[in-house]
Parts: sequence; C-alpha cells; structure tokens
Amino acid sequence: MASIQILPHRTAAPSSVDWGRWWVQVGELSRKPADELVTNWDYSTPITFQLQPAIDEAHFLTSTGLPALRVCDVVVTAECLSTGRRFLAQQNLATLAGTSEKLVQVSPPPSELAGDLKLRAHIVLVENMLSSGDRVATRFGARLATLSPTTVSLEGSGARFPTEAVSFASLGLEAALWTLRVDASEPDEPFTSVVRLFINTDHPASSALIDRHEISGPLLVSALETDVIRQIFEEAHSMKDIFVDRLTWSEGSFGETLENLGYTFFDRPFTEISGLMETDRPAFERILQDRSRLFREIR
Repeated sequence: MASIQILPHRTAAPSSVDWGRWWVQVGELSRKPADELVTNWDYSTPITFQLQPAIDEAHFLTSTGLPALRVCDVVVTAECLSTGRRFLAQQNLATLAGTSEKLVQVSPPPSELAGDLKLRAHIVLVENMLSSGDRVATRFGARLATLSPTTVSLEGSGARFPTEAVSFASLGLEAALWTLRVDASEPDEPFTSVVRLFINTDHPASSALIDRHEISGPLLVSALETDVIRQIFEEAHSMKDIFVDRLTWSEGSFGETLENLGYTFFDRPFTEISGLMETDRPAFERILQDRSRLFREIR
C-alpha cells in the first residue's frame, strides 16, 4: 500500500509546479537528459545537474496561502550514496520565475563522487511567517512541494578512472582481466595523465565488466574499484616522502585526488593512511573493503 505523507501545513497544488526533468552536463559537452547511466564522465571531469521547474504563480500562491514567491526557495541536492557526501544548491523562487532559463543547478566536485547519485528537489519556505490561520506554513524550512527522487549511476559506460579496453595479447601482456598504470612520482600532474586503467578485451569476463547490466557486472566492478583504490594507495605509499608536509594541491592533480580518496574511503589524510598501511595492514584492508562496499551487490 502506498504511503501518504500528511504535513501540518498547506502545500502547493501538484498542478502549480511543473518540475520538468533532470538534465546533466558533463565537461564541455552539451547537456542531455539525466538518464539512469551517465556516460562520458570520469573521475576528474566537471559534472552539473540541472532542473528547470515552471511555476504557475497564481495557482501556487492560492494553494499554499503564501503572500509571494519571494518567501520560497527551490532547493536541489545531489547525494552520493557511495561516499556519503551531499551537495546542495538553491534559488529563490521569485528570482527563478523572473528569468528566461528558470534554471537551478548543482555541481558536485567530481573527485568526491563515485557510484550512484540520488537527485532530489524541494520548494521550501525561507522566512518565518506570522501565523495567518488556515494551515498556512509559517516555519522556516517547511516543505511546500517535492519532486520524487531520481537515481543516476556514474559507473556505467563512463569510467571513474581513465580507461582503455585493449587486447592484452596484442600488447604481449599476461591474460589478466585488468591492469592499472599509476605513476605517483609527479603528484602535481593531472590525475588523468598519471593513472590509466586497461581492461583486457580478450578476457571472457571483459564484456560483463564493461556492461554492468549483465548479472555478474556489478560484482566485477565492485572488485575492480577496490583493487584500483588499493593500487593507487600502494603506489603513493611507496613514495610517501613526496607527500609529507604538503597541505595544498592543484585542482585535478594526482595529489588532490589522492587526498580526496583518503577522506572518502578512510576519513583521514593520506599521510595517516600511509602510517596505517605500515602499522596495521589488515585494518587498512578491512576499512577499504567496508567503505568501497566490496561485493555488496550480491543478492
């Protein structure tokens, strides 16, 4: 049975808000509808999610009992289910209604994203109002309209890491499913220039790894992600002296991405993770498996 949420105040009539659909812009590419799988994205490419709600002002104000659109904001959030990070943007409803684009957008930092994103949108009251009776909302933050959540995946045909699908046999490599090239010796270089993942197209499991819709695909991706993160930290750990006393890194660099990975998967900076690898390697492995959600897709 479907549940019905009953709020203590009046809300906007559904017909007074046309939410439209979510759009996504990856890098410099033209925007497109935000489908279940977001393509052409990698770990360092900017990404923006957009919504263009249309408001019937008279109908909205009549149904809510509010005096003007200016007392409301549209709030959009992108919640990363893998990293637990939540990103928010908001736009005043009167300002939004007065523009030709009617656009509200949220741009999460790409280095802090992984896996799935849940997109949400609400219209909320942004002023405390004097009570006028008739169940009109008066408290700051009261929700007046809500769009059903949308979940999109960043791990489909686009890769978190720069990726190439090649025949390992043609390169004279062993018949592994994947191999990772990491060079941590120049941490100020762009992440995409010092890290590259190669997937062996000769391997019978390569198609399942590339196409997550196959039954075994999510499990293979889970193992791949955990192994890639492990190898990046191992490579950086082997050159740990380079990272000592560095507090800032250039945007999109290997060093910045390494620090972001550290806080995403271990809640600590790389120098502390490096120490953990030396003093308690089993704990490092347990935390990594837990936070990377290894094999959580098994049913």
